[in-house]
Amino acid sequence: MATVYWSWVELAHLDEAELADLLLEAWSQIVPRKISRPVLEAARTRP
Repeated sequence: MATVYWSWVELAHLDEAELADLLLEAWSQIVPRKISRPVLEAARTRP
């Protein structure tokens, strides 16, 4: 069984880039690595 971590974030205090990073990180924790790895690598190369 996987360990689940919960976080509380005040969305009004985040800018778009911070929110996108948090969502991408959360998404990558619940999908298989073979799916998340290429998406995360592509996200790192974006300006």
